Amino acid sequence: MRLVGGSCSIASVLHSCQELTLSNALKLSFCFLAGCLPYLYLPISAYLNKARWTWGDQTSFKGFMTHLLREEYGTFSLAKLENGSSTIDVLLFQVTHMKMELSLVVHVFAIVACVCCAVRPKTKKSQLIWLFTSMLLTYSFFFAWRANLDISKPLFKGVVERFWMQSNAVIVVLAGFGFSLLFFVGEIFIGNSRMIYSLEWLLAAVLVTAQIYSNYR
Repeated sequence: MRLVGGSCSIASVLHSCQELTLSNALKLSFCFLAGCLPYLYLPISAYLNKARWTWGDQTSFKGFMTHLLREEYGTFSLAKLENGSSTIDVLLFQVTHMKMELSLVVHVFAIVACVCCAVRPKTKKSQLIWLFTSMLLTYSFFFAWRANLDISKPLFKGVVERFWMQSNAVIVVLAGFGFSLLFFVGEIFIGNSRMIYSLEWLLAAVLVTAQIYSNYR
């Protein structure tokens, strides 16, 4: 239900942005189907019997669906029959992980973007911010719900952490929106667009350098 609700909200935002047209929907469907093309190799490989190791017999429809849905590991789960941490614990650990991976400035700019979206919800940029925020919340809640691993164990913790790279990327995008909006407001009040533009690039370079230094020192 959470996944369906999130998908409907994202579709609603895309429709309001006039991005969910019939032409765009067909293009997205084609791209999705193109991404599934590697699965065609499974029954071909099983039929030719060339693979040294296989995950079951993919020549039959049942065997193919067993592999496609990861039934050996648990469909839409990280493990089968594993008693993992609760949804709240995973979400709290995700927040802690974001604090460790991203600097405080990134979170501040992301919050600024969300606040601006709430203040001026009718603009096109605000609709994009709402879209990315919906994607972040849908992904985070669904993953926390289905991540049935005990994150108190270092091995399982490492498995769960790599799935948060996607959500961290969305946070960075939101921070970019907030960064741009702050300088847009500054340009309105100050009026010197050339100075604002130069300061924006300088501060962006400093922030990127600081982020790299904090993660790779």
